Amino acid sequence: MVHGTDKCFCRHPYQSGNQHDTIHIIHQTINKLTMETKTFEELEQLKQDGRIGWVEFVQQSEYAGKYAEWLSDRGEEPDEDNAEFFLDMTDMSFIESQAMYEAYGI
Repeated sequence: MVHGTDKCFCRHPYQSGNQHDTIHIIHQTINKLTMETKTFEELEQLKQDGRIGWVEFVQQSEYAGKYAEWLSDRGEEPDEDNAEFFLDMTDMSFIESQAMYEAYGI
């Protein structure tokens, strides 16, 4: 798709349907990755101000690539629910890692 339109001009040989959708999601994410990544503090403020949703939050964070890969693995497209879920899972993983480091005195 072209930004701001519902038309997709991607041309991928031998790709159709869900395969094309997955490639399109990857292209969108790569485009967004070329934009400057914001800090979590900046993103939290934008989210609290209602200027961005969960999808924009994760796509403008350092986890944008992991989110795109996670979506691709599941055959899903970005939406508010799965973006929030992805961030919650990422936070839980980080907290568990921190707890393990503290338990072992690392």
